[in-house]
Amino acid sequence: MVTALKDLEIHGDIKTTVEYLIFLLESQDFKDNQITTDWLDGLIAGKVRPVPVEPIIGATCAGFVLSHKHFHERINSSTECIGRGVIPASNFFSTETQLNFIIQDENYDVDSFMTSFSTYELQMNGSSIHGETRELSDGGYIVSFADQTHVIYLKEETDGIVLRIDGRTISLPTKTDPSTIRTATAGKLRRRLVPDGSFLSVGDVFAEVEVMKVCCLLRSEYEGTITFSVGDGTNLAAGDLIARLQLKDPSSVKHIEQSKATFESLTKKSSTSPQIDIQLKLQEIVQHLTEK
Repeated sequence: MVTALKDLEIHGDIKTTVEYLIFLLESQDFKDNQITTDWLDGLIAGKVRPVPVEPIIGATCAGFVLSHKHFHERINSSTECIGRGVIPASNFFSTETQLNFIIQDENYDVDSFMTSFSTYELQMNGSSIHGETRELSDGGYIVSFADQTHVIYLKEETDGIVLRIDGRTISLPTKTDPSTIRTATAGKLRRRLVPDGSFLSVGDVFAEVEVMKVCCLLRSEYEGTITFSVGDGTNLAAGDLIARLQLKDPSSVKHIEQSKATFESLTKKSSTSPQIDIQLKLQEIVQHLTEK
């Protein structure tokens, strides 16, 4: 069942529980049949979550996928221009670009270089790594670097990019203004649950929205005074402004730190992989035979 769930990919606007189900089925308590409703309630109350993707793995996969997407969009645009008899701009033929994204409250600046139709070099904080990215027929990607291979699906949302790496989710949020409250998906504002100008604490419910016939409560992430921008019954598109929040303490907003991570931990692992050891051994044998 776990293998089948890991191979299952569901693409849509509504998030599923597949990742959490895999986490439950792989837990030692489940394997030992020590499971009850109290056990599950305890996990939910304790906010126990699946093991997240390592930030450096997420950053590397994101770098290769975003590089491939960027360069191939540029290639397609150049091809369309030539097809219309228009000479593409000179920057269309550039083989380098700068990537910037956020993972777990850290900002990553990555320089990317296209070395062939499907291979790239990423540079970050004085380190570099080479890899290959190939597209799947269902819209996913296979990314290979060092001694690792990952299957990745990318989805662009209003508040950033979501990557599914081998069935595990990692978010690349955009830099947002915490004083604005926007809807993540299209829906309808059913009703406002607090008067305009109310003071909200962290976690307070202030509105109810309907998304695909499902009612969801909106909670405040910061303390402040709310001013609604739309009224009850308003249809909302993804990214529409619902309200503004005058923050009580602007310093309470999370600050994004610059990442100091490097690719060295990945390249060191690959240098000691069995495959590399076999290649080195074969090179020694060939060199020994040629010397004779």
